[in-house]
Amino acid sequence: MLHRPISAPVWAPAQWLRQRGRALTASTSNLLRYVLVAAILTAIGCAYLWQVNRLSGIYDKTVALPDEAHQLEIQNVMLIEQLAQWNSPDYVQKRSTEEGYVAASPRAILGPTVATWPAAAANTIR
Repeated sequence: MLHRPISAPVWAPAQWLRQRGRALTASTSNLLRYVLVAAILTAIGCAYLWQVNRLSGIYDKTVALPDEAHQLEIQNVMLIEQLAQWNSPDYVQKRSTEEGYVAASPRAILGPTVATWPAAAANTIR
C-alpha cells in the first residue's frame, strides 16, 4: 500500500504562507505600516515642494517680463532712430568720408569690359 505523507512538503506554497504568518508578528506588522505611511507622506510632500518650487520660478519669470519688455521697447526705439539715420543720404555720405571711402566719379560706365585672351577664346564652346 502507498504511504501518503500527512504534512506538506517544505517547497509547498501553503507551507510558505504559514511561515510568513509566523514571521510577521503584530509589532513588526505595525512598524511596517508606519514606515509605509511615512514613505508615502514623504513622497507626497516632496512632490508638493517640487511643484511649489516650479511655480515660484514661473512667478519670478513672469514678474521680470514687464521690465524686459520695457528694455526691448527702448532698444527698438534706438534701432528705429539708427535706421532713419542710415536711410539719410547725407549721413551715409558723411560716414563714408569719415571712414576714408572716395565718392565715385559721376561719369557713366558704358558697359562691362571683358578681357579676351587667346586661351579663353580657344576654349569657347561653339
